[in-house]
Amino acid sequence: MNKFILKFAVDCFMLSSALITVCFSFLPEKVFSEYPPPILEFANNESGIIIQNRLLLFLVFLFASAISKRIYARFRKEYTIKEKNFVIKIEYGDLLQKNAGKKVITFDECYTTTVGHALGDVKPESINGQYLLQHNDIGARIGQLRNSLQITYASDVG
Repeated sequence: MNKFILKFAVDCFMLSSALITVCFSFLPEKVFSEYPPPILEFANNESGIIIQNRLLLFLVFLFASAISKRIYARFRKEYTIKEKNFVIKIEYGDLLQKNAGKKVITFDECYTTTVGHALGDVKPESINGQYLLQHNDIGARIGQLRNSLQITYASDVG
């Protein structure tokens, strides 16, 4: 099973368990015995009704915690993955507008600066493409650097 799905399920179960514990601690037994749910007909005595109501309340809390966790995940701005030897912080939004910290943007070994949808171009939707579109002069600066280098090939030497 996927590690993130398992973590989601465990988190929802823990949250609903905490909520149900609070409800069981502070609500009297009478609350659970007043409204008989029509789920299990063989458990129609008072203890069966209490158990059914408690189970139904737990399922409601489990469903509500799953929905609230999904809503939170949809609108959050960052996510942190912590393992034994590393921490990865994933931030959503325009990363180039953030001023805090350093940004490392990798490029290919040819330093491709052409933004477009052709096979050899940098795609405009990528972080590289966004950086190149915001810094239009970088292509010219890399071209000047290439021209200023004096490269001698092995075939040119005697």
